Amino acid sequence: MSFGFPETIEEIAKAIFLANAGNFGPYQDDAFPASHSAVIGFRATTSLGTFLDTNPMNGNDDSPVFGTYVDDIPRRLREYKPQICQSGSSAATAIVGGMTAMILAYVTILPTLMPLEDKAGLLLRAWTAEGMQKIFNRMSGDMGNRKRFLNPVKFFLDKPTELAKYCAIFDSLQGK
Repeated sequence: MSFGFPETIEEIAKAIFLANAGNFGPYQDDAFPASHSAVIGFRATTSLGTFLDTNPMNGNDDSPVFGTYVDDIPRRLREYKPQICQSGSSAATAIVGGMTAMILAYVTILPTLMPLEDKAGLLLRAWTAEGMQKIFNRMSGDMGNRKRFLNPVKFFLDKPTELAKYCAIFDSLQGK
């Protein structure tokens, strides 16, 4: 997303906003809108979770700094569309947008697959920035210095049943 005015974000703050943190290096702050408190900013990493040097510093508060893989894009994709397949926080944010859509689709379908009661309405929290940030926290590995590498494959890999996946998402929404 790209908004020029903070008021726009505040008017529709119940939505989940993802934005690229910027690609100007560690001596810069997060770019707007990623610097807005209602937005989850993303940085670029390698497939192993190493944050790129082009990312901005770690923000101004104590919250986690998320990143996901974009730097080692397979050669065939880079050659196919070199102007599109570039690494950076914009690409990371697009990838996370897809992950977010996958998670929300899963959260939507889970109650029909697993008829468990959600009396507290926890699954509805997934549709908020706070809820999605909790899921991202659980779905990411700690890389030190508040940096977290978002890796849904690792999160779902050790959960062989639908019930285990359901419980993991449910548990993520309850946690800090």
